[in-house]
Amino acid sequence: MLSIKTLNIEEKNQLVIYNLNYPFIESDEHDQKIINYINEVIYQDIISFKDVVEQELESLISRRNYLSYINTEYQVSFNKNNLISLTIEFSQLAGLQNITYSNSYNYDLESGKQIKLRDIFKQGIDYETLLNSSIKKELETMECVTDEIGEEEIRDYLDNLIICYDQNFYIEYDGIAIYFSSYELDQSVSEVVAFKIPFKYCIDYLSKYAMKRVKI
Repeated sequence: MLSIKTLNIEEKNQLVIYNLNYPFIESDEHDQKIINYINEVIYQDIISFKDVVEQELESLISRRNYLSYINTEYQVSFNKNNLISLTIEFSQLAGLQNITYSNSYNYDLESGKQIKLRDIFKQGIDYETLLNSSIKKELETMECVTDEIGEEEIRDYLDNLIICYDQNFYIEYDGIAIYFSSYELDQSVSEVVAFKIPFKYCIDYLSKYAMKRVKI
């Protein structure tokens, strides 16, 4: 049986308040080396985030008089058929500025392999163009984006939007979500923005591996 429990790091000093929640996988049906490896990857990302924030804030201590609030939250978007997909949001609130970025952890629990976008689609499929087209159509109608940037700026940005082979994504039971962290989509978009691509819209392009794991 596989279960996921929440671990937490809570600390406070003169610079920052930390509330770091992160997942810890436990399983008695999978190779423990694989489970330990995934847990270590996640833990090291949490600690690295904490260390980077501390170094950054120490260099600014003489120029500010407020605390920063650092937190992480996670979600499990897929956990079935020996495939797990987790995302962790890393957030830093300093004064009035809030910066958030996400990491995804998509793993095959049988092999320990980290799942990439190329594993979701058939060999030879130009999935980057497919995803670009789907996201551009959705982006054009997103009020949260178009209101902040404006129609003319959106058009300029769409011309340059490119989904690359290592694009961040997570897996859901009915599709995949491509996401962008703070200011990655555009300098005026501070929140994490995700675009859902349902499997039913790209079923002809999915790999046998994906079809088997998500049971379409």
